[in-house]
Amino acid sequence: MDKKVWRVPVYWGMTLLNPLLKVKFWNSSPLLLGGYDTESKHEFQGEELRPTSLKGVWRWWFRAVLGATLWRDGIKDEDFINNLRKKEGAILGTTEGKATASRIVIRSFTSKVCYDSAEKIQDLPRIRYLLLKKKDITFIKDIAGIIELKVFSYKDEKPEYEDIRRASGSFIISLLLSGLGKGSRRGFGSLDFDVIEDTAGMFLNLKSENIDAETIKRILRSLIPASESKNPPPIPLLAPGHFELLYLKHNNVMKMLQDIQNFTLRTGRMRVLGRDPLRDQLTGWILGLPRSAMPKGRIESGYYIKGGKIARRASPLIVSVHKTYASVCIFKSRDWPHPILWKSREMREGVKAQDDLMKAYDVLSRSIREYLEKCGYRYEEVKVF
Repeated sequence: MDKKVWRVPVYWGMTLLNPLLKVKFWNSSPLLLGGYDTESKHEFQGEELRPTSLKGVWRWWFRAVLGATLWRDGIKDEDFINNLRKKEGAILGTTEGKATASRIVIRSFTSKVCYDSAEKIQDLPRIRYLLLKKKDITFIKDIAGIIELKVFSYKDEKPEYEDIRRASGSFIISLLLSGLGKGSRRGFGSLDFDVIEDTAGMFLNLKSENIDAETIKRILRSLIPASESKNPPPIPLLAPGHFELLYLKHNNVMKMLQDIQNFTLRTGRMRVLGRDPLRDQLTGWILGLPRSAMPKGRIESGYYIKGGKIARRASPLIVSVHKTYASVCIFKSRDWPHPILWKSREMREGVKAQDDLMKAYDVLSRSIREYLEKCGYRYEEVKVF
């Protein structure tokens, strides 16, 4: 049988340079990737790790890293966002204005993949919720392979070393601190990895099994500036003073997933803490919107925007669960809709929820730390500067 030939598109005037980064990967937590029907396994074939899935997460973290180098007090939000988009597009490509191709191509090669029924992990809160909507859900139980990053130059113009270093570093951070697919902010789709090639000279021989709090601190410190702004940024950034990072060791991936996902549920917080600090101070919306029960399109209870509008805002809480450690990130930014109202089923009209953004972040931070301690975990805060 002929070997499959992988071809990378080379555009006019572009030259393929040496590989930037090459990692061997395998998943440490269940992976929920979806194809045309949102399923991981189809009748004739199954989903594998797609470059588009990797690049979407990578772009988010590249923006968080790059934005941290640009954000300063006194900069107008609009100027900051425009500058950030311009610099981001110059490296990872953009469709805005004059479309440009990405300077870095990402490829993935899957060597092993194994699927299973989600019913086998239905004790996990996120899976239990998905099974309410659809009974026969599959997930990727095991997957392994190779991921490569390659750099293109254009008409003899090579990307700046600092840009390439930052792009390479943000990709590694995306593997360390987040996952892929559905539920990736709650620990699903986390990948362990070994770096086997690194032309930027930053991560060669880095292995997931050796990752500790000091290693993560060293990587972050090499990518983001030490200066700290007083005002929170308009979008989530790895800016000093505007994100928190907890590192904790564990020896059971499924228990870690269950505990961290239970924290996002009121019943889970009540069971462990004996109370719900987020409900007590009407700050539950900080875990993401929408956060309400809406039978037949009518808001019955929970948090919502005045006028009954449906607002979507991802949680600032991002969790990764690897084989031997987990990370918990909280990003503090100003991109929240307002005013936010809250009502119970017994109330005819909603009341104004806590609108002090920094207080809401503080309640979230204190609550999850107390929750982790009472679940028996010992965490270490990663203070970059």
